[in-house]
Amino acid sequence: MADATYQPKVYRDDGGNRINVISGGTLSVESGATCALAGVVRHSLVNTTVTVTAAAISAGGMTTISATSGSTATFHLAGPTAAGIVTYLVSDGGSTNVTVSTTGAGATIGSAGTKITFLKGTYGSATLVASATDQWEVVGSIGANVAIA
Repeated sequence: MADATYQPKVYRDDGGNRINVISGGTLSVESGATCALAGVVRHSLVNTTVTVTAAAISAGGMTTISATSGSTATFHLAGPTAAGIVTYLVSDGGSTNVTVSTTGAGATIGSAGTKITFLKGTYGSATLVASATDQWEVVGSIGANVAIA
């Protein structure tokens, strides 16, 4: 006989049209999966690490930046493909200043910025959300040595 006191923290509504995760529950999604709203991928769950100067960083997901040679390493962040995409940039505090510059026609960070700089030897991160198909907005950053220009 079923235990009437058992209440799952993740359940599907009758008819199966919605999955609910209540307080204390966890939705576990494997690396490589995406979340789509109205058919548009808003958040890629892939966690990548870039180490080569001039490497491309895809729009969406989390990218750990690890640069260890030269005085400055520049990476290229693709412009967003839709509003609502989230990108997390994390610098591991390597021995090189790191600059992440936007690429794509008219892509900006904020209304006019084009780059984020993480100073060497300092862990830092920035969370960006696309407000339009060509504009990233910084909605949070960690680390005193993260500059947005």
